Amino acid sequence: MYIWRSNLKLMRVILFFLSIIVLSACTSSPKIYQFRGDNRDGVYNEENLLKEWPEEGPELVWTIEGLGNGYGTPAITDDRIFLTGEIDSVALLFALDHSGEMIWKKEFGLEWMVNYPGSRMTPTVVDDLLYVTSGVGDIACYGTETGELMWSLNMLSDLNGKNNRFGLSQSPLVDGDFVFCAPGGSDTNFVALDRFSGEIRWIGKGLGEFATHCSPRMIERGGRKVILTFSESSLIALDGSNGDLLWNMEMDTLGMIYANTPLVDGDYLYSVTGAGNFGIKLKLNEDASDYELIWKNKALDNVHGGFIKLDNYLITNGYRKQYLKVTDTETGQIVDSLRTGRGSLVYADDLLYLYNYRGFIHLIDLKEGKLEEISKFKVSAGSREHFAHLTIKDGVMYVRHGDTLMAYSIQAAEE
Repeated sequence: MYIWRSNLKLMRVILFFLSIIVLSACTSSPKIYQFRGDNRDGVYNEENLLKEWPEEGPELVWTIEGLGNGYGTPAITDDRIFLTGEIDSVALLFALDHSGEMIWKKEFGLEWMVNYPGSRMTPTVVDDLLYVTSGVGDIACYGTETGELMWSLNMLSDLNGKNNRFGLSQSPLVDGDFVFCAPGGSDTNFVALDRFSGEIRWIGKGLGEFATHCSPRMIERGGRKVILTFSESSLIALDGSNGDLLWNMEMDTLGMIYANTPLVDGDYLYSVTGAGNFGIKLKLNEDASDYELIWKNKALDNVHGGFIKLDNYLITNGYRKQYLKVTDTETGQIVDSLRTGRGSLVYADDLLYLYNYRGFIHLIDLKEGKLEEISKFKVSAGSREHFAHLTIKDGVMYVRHGDTLMAYSIQAAEE
């Protein structure tokens, strides 16, 4: 009898812990693959990458052409590659495997054709669904396995949005059961949709201004979810539960070309724009419902290449003066620079990767605030401007240049 009761107690303990494990698995957040990495901050959590490249560059594993005009970065999951392009004004979504073979492609509307024609966004992938937008306002949800269309609408015609000078250029933000988009309408300025059905969940009026080219960020602070993005005149913060405007920081100059996603680290928000307020550091209050300006630096004028924060340094590429610049985040002062040309910037395994507008990819080290170029090579394939950001996944660096996607092996050999 004693042994039976002991076994019963043991079984109850086992079942209790199993239930906790199952519950944790069911309630854990889904993996999201999106613009500029897990946190939209340009940092890729990779290990054992090459610390220098041959003169001709790392090994080119494969190339695929015929993807159409576009500047959008691919989203790389554990088994698929998703990216968009434009052919004959049609917006296309492609699914490839990791060897560059086409699995399926879908048309999801029209694409921007006025200036810099082509796609402008990175798909956002959550579990078995992905979300895309086009420069003329189409937003759609597809199944990742076969490309089955789940729902679609148009931000201009269905949500009363307004387009801007260079076409809508936003990678969808997903949080929980919502997908967020910025139609830029006077009333329907920022919208939360049910990500499974496309139904409107809330509408935020914001400042009633044009949407910019910013892919928004969601943070959680003081029990409140807050969306950070830009509109025509301001950096804005919206309540993530209902779209209410919490605050806006007006830009010194108008431009609408505010493309870099803001970054939050601890109590502080960092932003770099090609106009407006350029580089800034703000201190957020307890629930991010207000802010205090800490510093502003007009020499930080990157337009759409992003920026990286490492320890107490902010690294970004200049537009007017075409240098990679290191800024001390405590003082806001530039402490080092390296001539690289304009471009986009990401970070992986302790090194910086800069893809400049002339097609060169630079591998750069940062030590104690000092920059040192290690290697560089030039991308030879592809078409038109070198505007796409790099993506790094499982030891492979993916380079999108117009109608071409290239995969370079940057994994170091096992010792």
